[in-house]
Amino acid sequence: MNNLKKYLGNYPNAKILDIATGQGSFMAIINEVYNGYSEMTGIDSNEKAKKVVEANFDDPRIKIRIMNANNLDFEDGYFDIVCLSNSIHHMDDIAVVIKEMCRVTKDTGILIFNEMRADNLTEKMETHKYLHHFWAKIDRLKGVVHRETMKQSEIVQLLSTNEDIELVELWEMEYNEKQEIDEDSLEWLKKTVDSSLGRAEGHEDYDEYKATAKELKDRIDEIGFESATQIVAVAAKK
Repeated sequence: MNNLKKYLGNYPNAKILDIATGQGSFMAIINEVYNGYSEMTGIDSNEKAKKVVEANFDDPRIKIRIMNANNLDFEDGYFDIVCLSNSIHHMDDIAVVIKEMCRVTKDTGILIFNEMRADNLTEKMETHKYLHHFWAKIDRLKGVVHRETMKQSEIVQLLSTNEDIELVELWEMEYNEKQEIDEDSLEWLKKTVDSSLGRAEGHEDYDEYKATAKELKDRIDEIGFESATQIVAVAAKK
């Protein structure tokens, strides 16, 4: 977390935006390593996400708004720091999103991208990757933009060739404490597999998805689970 803390610490009283915030996981990481911001806003298109974030954070500086990442309802140059965590693979057109991120970032500000990678993983981390790819496949059946995660080289290529940003630094996310997962959490993971499978019921390839679901649950029991490595990239506006 030291690298992230270093960059955040350069912006006292920062105004921070977290795009596609989900349950607020990346906002929680920021809150852990840097508490000197003046406001932190999360945006998501999902009303359920808004309710979860509001329940998880009891801080008047933290707000959550329903908004489309392709058309941010903020004035130019409003934020010091704009983040996009584990959502590049959820974006229909990431170039449009990055352009909007740049528009609402101050010229002296930074953009932070945090993305799960699909290569150089341990066996337990591979379980996370396979689970994610299964969830993504079911989402796509329902018309939801959800691609498979990318290799680190693909993430770097995407960011380093974007016309609106300049990649400054990249590193692996390091946690202050090892992220342990208990038996209850493993059971919960298996339930999420069943829940996703239920969404595919009636599809012509349902039997194939059912077989994959069984393989995933067996893998959780036999090999275990660990969160896949995440890559953090800091970029500046060109």
